[in-house]
Amino acid sequence: MIDALRDSLSVEVLDLSRDGLHEVPHRIAALVNLKELYLAHNKIDELPPFIGSLTKLEILDVSVNKLTTIPYQIGSLSALRELVLFRNRIALLPPSIGSLKSLNKLDLWNNELEFLPPELLQLTSLQELDLRGIIIPYEEQKKLSKNLPATQIYFSTPCNCSK
Repeated sequence: MIDALRDSLSVEVLDLSRDGLHEVPHRIAALVNLKELYLAHNKIDELPPFIGSLTKLEILDVSVNKLTTIPYQIGSLSALRELVLFRNRIALLPPSIGSLKSLNKLDLWNNELEFLPPELLQLTSLQELDLRGIIIPYEEQKKLSKNLPATQIYFSTPCNCSK
C-alpha cells in the first residue's frame, strides 16, 4: 500500500487480499485511477462511503469478509463490471445497486439477504448473478429469470416457500 501511494495516479490494480484488514484503508480514496480493487479474505465489516469516489473502478472483490450492508454510494461506480461479495453477512442491498449499468457479474453467494431490491431488475447488462446459498422463493426466482433473460442466474435448490 505504501508503494502505491508514492505514485497514486498510476495505480490501476490494488490487491490487499489476505492482509488481515479490519477496515478499508482510507488512503485508497487517493487512488483515483484505480480499476481493480481486491479486498478478499479479510475481516472487513463495512465498506466506507468513499468507495463511491473510485469512479474508474471496474472490479471490486470484497468476498469472504464480514460485511453486513453495502453503502448507497456503490451506485456511483458507473464503470463497475464485477462486484464480488460472496461469503459475507450482507442482509440488505441498497436501491442504488440498480445504477450499476455496466455490471456484468454480481456474486452474492452465501449471504444473508432476506429479499432482493426491485432495482436489481434494472441491471440489464448483467451476464452472471450468483444467488446460491440464499433462500429465494420460487416465484421470485421465476420473476428474476423472466426479467433478466440474458443473465445466467445461479440459485440453490428451488424453494416453494413464502416469506
